[in-house]
Amino acid sequence: MKKKVTSLLLVIVMMLSMVATAIPAYAADATSSIVITSDKTEAFPSDEITFTVAIGPVTELAGIEFKLVAPTGLTFKSGALVDGIQTKLGAAMCGFNANSQKVVIVGGMNYTSSENTEILVVTYTVNADFTGNVSLGVDSDSIVFINPANDDILVTVVNTESKVTVVEKPVAAEGIALNKTSIKLVSGDKEKLVATLTPANSAAEFTWTSSNNEVATVANDGTVTAVAKGTAVITVKTDNNLTATCNVTVDCAHKSTTTYPKVASTCSVQGNSEYTFCNDCGEIILGSNEKLPVDKDNHINIKKVAAVAGTCIEPGHAEYVICNDCNTVISGSNAPVAGAHGKFINVIADEYLVTAADCNNSAVYKKSCELCGVASATEIFIGGAPLGHNYSETRSKGDDSHWLECTVCGSKNSEEAHNFINGFCSVCGFADNHKHTLVLVPAVNATCTNDGNKAYYTCSGCDEWFEDANGTVKIANKESVNVVATGHVWAEATCTAAKTCTVCKVTEGKALGHDITKLDGKAATCTEAGLTEGEKCSRCDYEVAQKEIPATGHTWTDATCTTAKTCSVCDVTEGEALGHTWADATCDTAKTCTVCNATEGEALGHTWTNATCTAAKTCTVCNATEGEALGHTWADATCTAAKICTVCSATEGEALGHTWADATCTAAKTCTVCNATEGEALGHKFGDWATVKEPTYTTEGQAERVCACGEKETKTLEKLTYLLGDANLDGTVNAADARIVLRISAKVDTLEKHNIALEMVDMNFDGILNAADARIVLRISAKLQDIPVKK
Repeated sequence: MKKKVTSLLLVIVMMLSMVATAIPAYAADATSSIVITSDKTEAFPSDEITFTVAIGPVTELAGIEFKLVAPTGLTFKSGALVDGIQTKLGAAMCGFNANSQKVVIVGGMNYTSSENTEILVVTYTVNADFTGNVSLGVDSDSIVFINPANDDILVTVVNTESKVTVVEKPVAAEGIALNKTSIKLVSGDKEKLVATLTPANSAAEFTWTSSNNEVATVANDGTVTAVAKGTAVITVKTDNNLTATCNVTVDCAHKSTTTYPKVASTCSVQGNSEYTFCNDCGEIILGSNEKLPVDKDNHINIKKVAAVAGTCIEPGHAEYVICNDCNTVISGSNAPVAGAHGKFINVIADEYLVTAADCNNSAVYKKSCELCGVASATEIFIGGAPLGHNYSETRSKGDDSHWLECTVCGSKNSEEAHNFINGFCSVCGFADNHKHTLVLVPAVNATCTNDGNKAYYTCSGCDEWFEDANGTVKIANKESVNVVATGHVWAEATCTAAKTCTVCKVTEGKALGHDITKLDGKAATCTEAGLTEGEKCSRCDYEVAQKEIPATGHTWTDATCTTAKTCSVCDVTEGEALGHTWADATCDTAKTCTVCNATEGEALGHTWTNATCTAAKTCTVCNATEGEALGHTWADATCTAAKICTVCSATEGEALGHTWADATCTAAKTCTVCNATEGEALGHKFGDWATVKEPTYTTEGQAERVCACGEKETKTLEKLTYLLGDANLDGTVNAADARIVLRISAKVDTLEKHNIALEMVDMNFDGILNAADARIVLRISAKLQDIPVKK
């Protein structure tokens, strides 16, 4: 029977007791819905899922009551009505019981809305051992929606957006492999690579890349497309940096070719045989494009050049015939023939100056050629007058005379003796009344080694020296005061004393040492001491005991380039010869010692660089030249390069420019002459997808689309999805489905007749179809259990 909420008191009693009450929602004119959505579509065991419950569009809503039904696999965690919902609905009371999962909102309401109104948010936890599909439902027998007149409002439950698939939580991938490590394709072909992770239950995001997209590209699903001949490496990489690779070799299909005709060789251009060229990969398909040898005798572009008389400025030449292509002189000679100089004339210029003019002499110049300006080797001329003297207006003065002096050459003019009057020259004013202030320079005795001087006097007011304090004897030669060192007066060395100067007592050498009679031992040498033994010295009668005589030491002569430092007494050497200080050999001179002028080896001779198109054979060391320049050897202009010399790369004229063939789907705009490309291929312009094989519940389908160029692209259509137990494929599981399953299990019907597979109705997943499967379908249709999930 119908049960209605008739008063607020009754509602409050219901909320306190929360006794489950079955209140069916019957058909009425007014309608609404309970709309349930989830915050996710996929979850893992132990995750939380939050559902939002809303009232659909409604008119004059006065009261609500319903009970949530959570599926197996979820455990309630928390729930609460939306903040402010009581005020928004104008309800006297709102409530949600977490234990019974019941919602009641009643009292004073008259709510109308054209949009969904969210009223409740609940959160559930996925059980740790659960996987499968879950969605939050509502007990249909508990639903009550009424208007102010206490009439029922028809309610439908919309919970398709609350469906969540719970799957096992993937583990991190530890390895990745491709189904193929190498493939060979022809340009335009496609092949799909498949990546497999280990362990099998791991998951990862894939990124596909090609090392050379001009050879092969790869799509996000692993499909490799061959583009052009060459090799590339396809790499798949996971989001945790695991990688696997496949080597791709692409051969060209040779779909676009060009045949080039035979071209005969000339004296400057190499011809070629006929050949066929692949425009896609650049391979020669037929024939050969190897250049044929130049035909030196095949001159096709010649001209006759008239003779030209030469001068000293511009050499001339005889009449000759030359090939314009290879510059070969076919007849006559183009060798330059120099002409004679013109008349040698007088030109006053610094470049021709032989001797400059001075006070007494005119300048002398070389004559020069009136044509080329070269100076004559023999002819000279006098240019201009002597400069003449430039005598100073102020007289120069000496002790005895005065004169006028030339400011250029210093020669004297009008020299005359002073005319002293009252101590001054009446002409130049030279003073003759200077009084010397004399200062004594004491005598310094010369020693054996140092010079001395005799006493003399100098004037502090002038530069005069005198022998006496009165200044009466002038010293004209100031060197005469010097006294040369006397040198040593030597006393000969004795047994105990070295050679000694009797004046300054300085010594030289060593004492002679005693000459002991009956000497046994050896005399001292430069490097070894001697040993004396005897009773007395033969020179001084001094009795001595045995003693060591020190080595005398070497008397060295300096080392030279070839001789080490050498003792002049014993000829022993020390160290090494200094060695030569070589100045490098030149093209014309052998290696020479800068100290002793010894020579070694020979002159290097010239190191010639080969003659070039514009320069004669040249020595790289001293820049001497020999012979003449070779002249250019031209190669024909190309699309991108002007006519160029094959020897020195000099250019002439301009490049020919490209002859373009239009771009295609797979090839960029291409020059038909040199195969250069510009821009990119147009790329395929595929039409709409067309299904060529419909998918079924058991098999995948296939669709394709076609480019205007004929290239096709295919994709797989996934199998149709099915609801386990839905034998008649109407989207629900009910008694009709149970009847079909029972008939098929009893073999009075077949799977093929209903276009279904065993897996679609094998409810207990045991691989066979029997009454047990039909019974499960019947229980599901009666809402006695949920659709099972295969684990």
